[in-house]
Parts: sequence; C-alpha cells; structure tokens
Amino acid sequence: MASDVSAAEVQQEVEKILKSEHFRSSEKLSRFLQYICRKHVEGTAGELNEYLLGLEVFDRKPGFSPSEDSIVRVRAHELRRRLREYYAAERQASRIRITLPKGHYAPEFTRVVTGAPGSPAIAPLDTEPEQRTPATPSMAGESRRPLLAGRGPSHGMVNARELYDFYDQLLGELHERDPQLTLINLSNPKVMFSFACSSPSPPGYLGRPSIPIAPQLAKHLPINTNDVALPFATSNALYHFLHPTDDEYTGMGEAVCAFHLGRLLQILDRPVHITQARFLTWDKASRDNLIVLGLPVMNAWVEANLAAPNFRFVSACWHNSQPQPGEEQTYRCELEAVSKETGFTDYGIIFMQPLPNGNRVLLLAAASSYGTLGLGEFFCNPDRMRPVYEMLKKRATNLPFPSTYEVLIKIQIRDNLPIATSVVACR
Repeated sequence: MASDVSAAEVQQEVEKILKSEHFRSSEKLSRFLQYICRKHVEGTAGELNEYLLGLEVFDRKPGFSPSEDSIVRVRAHELRRRLREYYAAERQASRIRITLPKGHYAPEFTRVVTGAPGSPAIAPLDTEPEQRTPATPSMAGESRRPLLAGRGPSHGMVNARELYDFYDQLLGELHERDPQLTLINLSNPKVMFSFACSSPSPPGYLGRPSIPIAPQLAKHLPINTNDVALPFATSNALYHFLHPTDDEYTGMGEAVCAFHLGRLLQILDRPVHITQARFLTWDKASRDNLIVLGLPVMNAWVEANLAAPNFRFVSACWHNSQPQPGEEQTYRCELEAVSKETGFTDYGIIFMQPLPNGNRVLLLAAASSYGTLGLGEFFCNPDRMRPVYEMLKKRATNLPFPSTYEVLIKIQIRDNLPIATSVVACR
C-alpha cells in the first residue's frame, strides 16, 4: 500500500464509484472492483490472478480453466472501460483515481493534484506512466488500444471513444451476464485446386479423396506437380486431379475485413476472437455475439438459422423482396471488369439480427471477397457509418434503436481493392 494514500481514502473512493450510474446497475463489476481494492488494502494484491478471481468473484467451481473460460478477461475489459467513463464524468470530484492496468488484475491508484484552475493534473503514486505507443491489434486476450480504426480522416487527439460511441447502439450493449465476447466468423468457401502426379492413385489430402480429370481438361488448368518436376507438356504419363476443399481457404478481402473489425472492437473495449464457419455451432452462438463475414451460402449455420434478409443473394444478384420508392427490384453484381481502369461493381449487405437468447448476429456479405472488405471498411469508418446510424435512429421514432436493420451498399472495386462505397438502401 502506498504511504500517501490511506485505506480510508480507497474505501471512500470505491463507495463513491459504486453509487454512480456507471456501476450501480452492474452487480458483478461492483463486486470485482470491491474485491481487488480490498486485496490492495490488505497488501495481498500480488496474489490476484484469473483463477483466483474466477473462484472468488465470478463463482466458478474449483478446477475451472481460464484458458477455456474467459470470464475474468472479459470483465476486466469492461471494468477498465467503466472506470474511464466514470472519471471522464466525475474528474473534478475525485481526489484519487483507480485504474486497472492492462494485462494485470492489481489496481493502481493515482492522486489528482490541483494545478491551474479548472485543469487538474494527475500524479502517479507508485507506478510508472503508461506507455502510449501504438500496438498491433490482437484477436484475443489483452492488448493496447489504438486511437482510430480503419481508413478515414485523421481526428488528431480527439477522444476516440467519443467518435465511436454510436457503435454501442449499432452493435448492442454488452449483456450483464457472462461471458460476452464477440466472435468473428470467417467463411469457408468451396474451392478446388488442380495437381498432377506420377501415380494413378495419389494419397488423400486432409482426409478427402482427389478427383481424376482428363488431360484435355487439365491442360486448361494451372498444374501443381506433386512428386515430379516435369512440365505438363513434356509428359503424357502424368495423372491429373482436382482436390475439393472447404476447410482451408478464406478470401483475402474477408481476412482484411476481420482485421478492421478487430481494431474497431478494441476501441470499443469489446473482447473479440475469431474462428471459421465450419466451427460455428449453437453452443458458440449461445455464448457470444457473432459477426459473420461472407455470403450465407458459405456458412451452413447461418443459412439454417438466420431469418432471410430483405435483400437476398441469388445468381450474382441481390433481389429486393419489398422495393420502396426509388429502389430497384434487382441489383446485379458486375463481377467481371470491363477494363483494368474501370474495375467492377459489387453489392453487399450489412445485416443485424437478434437471436432468441438476446445475442446478436451481424452479417457483412458481398458477392466477392473484396466486396466484403469494402463493407468492413465502410462499417468501421465512423465518418461513413454515423449518417447510417442517424438514418436508422430517425426511422425508429419514439422507439429504442432498432435491434434489426439492413443496409445495402454499392462497392466499386479496382485492382481487387474497394475504391468507393455508397448507401443504396436502408431498412
């Protein structure tokens, strides 16, 4: 315990925080803060770890695995966010500040030192100042927060959380129950690769047989030789195969889209992890909010369990089930470039839908992988997404912000990069 802050000061500060609107509705976060501060006062904060907190604060049973149950990490993220919001609103009224350093569970205390009128300074009691170097985003666990996410104009030293505050309504508030992570789900499109080898019976690959193809077809395909180094044209003894797979590949556009979403969720202090569509089950959906990337036809769980959106993708077209004035009935994705300079046009949807258990599913889906990237960049850019938010909010007159919404986006792509996006329709 630092010599210049008393146990009474700590207790007084904790009681004041717990009475605030930021904490009084959250029994578990209040219990978390009380426990770690009590351990500090007792001089045993060095004992704090995920396992102990799981047992003592979150009622986990002995033997639980922190690597499989992330409740402590999830709640630590939320506690840090609530403390920041509390002190942003109550700074003038606090003599000390309580913080929870990232990657640690022992609280730290900072005394507010009065400087010039109206501009209090912060002096650390017994800790080093936090390093504010930018960090590479992480898809799981603890990491530092970047100021801004995605591409867009620079906002300098403006508080990033304020720029992104409307996303709390777009994504839905974190539930008080636990655990509550966001799971980014990558599609597993069905693809094939061709190869040639010297045996008519090649070994299976990843537990699946390969399909023999005629040399006449093979000569039109790029060939990967398995156990020979001869070019196709020099040997008629090679055997040619196609290998189907849907468990290895995710489009590069989706991968970059997931990166942008990871940065956005970091700014919002929402812990996130990532998986593939083939691993998505109702068990995961019951525990996590979901962000699904790619067309529903590439994700068996989504296709079977989500309600159909107004805009449905069939044969390279988005069909508008209920056209409104000024809208078209069909939006065709022109996926073949007329020229390198003009590129091609894709369409995609941003579709939010609640599940029966209260969790939410956000779908970002375009016909092409790079169209999905365009959707991700649009959604993660607050300058582009805030007008959409205002439009949705205006349409929900005298009602809470809608938990279900749908936005059709037009994406212009050149050299496999989205260069322009625009809103076509909003539900």
